[in-house]
Amino acid sequence: MKRVSTIALLLVFVLGAFAELYAEDIDSSEIKANFSAEQLEVWEREELYWEARKANDYDAYMSLWHQDFSGWPFTSATPVTIESISNGAISFMASRPDGALEYKLEPMGVSFANDKATTFYRVSLSYTTYDGALVAVSGRIIHTFVRDYDSGKWLIISGMSAVP
Repeated sequence: MKRVSTIALLLVFVLGAFAELYAEDIDSSEIKANFSAEQLEVWEREELYWEARKANDYDAYMSLWHQDFSGWPFTSATPVTIESISNGAISFMASRPDGALEYKLEPMGVSFANDKATTFYRVSLSYTTYDGALVAVSGRIIHTFVRDYDSGKWLIISGMSAVP
């Protein structure tokens, strides 16, 4: 019985390693090139998210969020609400000069369920703080958007991020 468990564990490890190798070889530009018009509409909201962060444009950044947001960024030990997103944005934007953020987005998909859309992507970012420290992070992000029927815009209502 122990031999079967060891073999099963080894098989899971090997398959996991191959899955990780395969995931790294995915061409995100090909994925984005095949997005439908509706997927592109939602993906553009992610691009606005990062443009606002780079420009330290708090108002533009916060306009992307639904007031009932809840999510779990990798920087937090517990899930957060819109208040934490706002406070985090103020702190992050105050830590570096405008335009000091560089990033690369790798879209992995946009899926829909009723009036919700979920984006999946990888991001690599770096910036220099006011005190000269270089910060570099890579991770995976999922945002779920809901369409605001008054404005017609997609707003982030939930999300989660992780670093490898």
